[in-house]
Amino acid sequence: MPALGAYWHGDIFFILQEEADMSLHDYLSKGQGVIYKSSDLWRQVQGLAEGINILHNLYQGTKIAYHQDLKPANILIVRGIMKIADFGLLEFKPVLLDETGSTGVVSSHNTGYYAPPRQGQYTRKDDIWSLACIISELATADIQGRDEIPKYREARTADGQHGRDTPAFFLGTHVKNQVLDRHRQLQRMIQTQEPTGQDDTTSVFQRKFYTAAFFALLNSMFRHGDSSGSLLAVPGQALIPDAGRVAEALEALRKEAMPAPSLNVQGETTGSSSQRDVGNTEGLVISMDNILSKFQSSLSRKEEERFGQVNLANMKQFLINLQAKQRSERRQQGLKRLSPFLEAFEQFGELLGKFCVPDTFMAFIWVGI
Repeated sequence: MPALGAYWHGDIFFILQEEADMSLHDYLSKGQGVIYKSSDLWRQVQGLAEGINILHNLYQGTKIAYHQDLKPANILIVRGIMKIADFGLLEFKPVLLDETGSTGVVSSHNTGYYAPPRQGQYTRKDDIWSLACIISELATADIQGRDEIPKYREARTADGQHGRDTPAFFLGTHVKNQVLDRHRQLQRMIQTQEPTGQDDTTSVFQRKFYTAAFFALLNSMFRHGDSSGSLLAVPGQALIPDAGRVAEALEALRKEAMPAPSLNVQGETTGSSSQRDVGNTEGLVISMDNILSKFQSSLSRKEEERFGQVNLANMKQFLINLQAKQRSERRQQGLKRLSPFLEAFEQFGELLGKFCVPDTFMAFIWVGI
């Protein structure tokens, strides 16, 4: 989640961020939001792993960073994009001489059911454990539906020493049997699906994505003792993959599961790039429709005619004039940040141009100052 600004109000310091539509917790537990298509869901999870990998490698060699509070409630969904949030427990600590992955800080934070087993110092691998918990629930929701999540959590509570426990994913220092059983159950469900010849794209994608390699990756993300002879160890693979390896594996699985390119009526090849563009725009169109309707209702007839004629060239010229004015008044602070906006806006126009005439959409974005 980017920081858009900051300010003091009295003796309280505020950081202004984007307004999210919901959290991943709301999506999973409360059934909020439109259900992700499988291919779109795992593209977002790949992005989460990439974000964690960037975090873990911010200060290679001298300091290490870790989130320490990864859970669905701290993953926010902004117009369909999942973003890691709530870095209140994030710390940068010097690397120990004998352990480049350890913070030297005892992992004493209680971050809920997605926290890793307590094993001395907190490491990057503990973030991987939390990510594995999230992936396990997302796979369950994707294959069996979001209604299955409460049942999955209830099953984990029954996996305690005395028959009852919390919905945590570990018992002692090991992953719970109910978690591994769930993964085997999901794999069997996918493997036993019979092709009908009329499968929708989701069923086809899931059969190709949820392979033995996916579940081997997921199981390897759970700490199961420190022994390389663990039941969760994968031959030829590190016991616990780092976030970069997770992201790469998810990307490879997703690309392998995407539909093959086909020919259109003109004999031209249409591949996954076009399909990805369609997926990107689905949520965008819904959001744009809502914003456009709300904006138009606030316009007078004269304003509506004026805004209806605004295009990208008008906006560029206005910004050029604005920068010239600011420069002459020596008040040009922050205007350097407009250049990335213009570049992104051009890309946005190109995306729209693939599916519709973009001119009619320009006006609602430029709302005046």
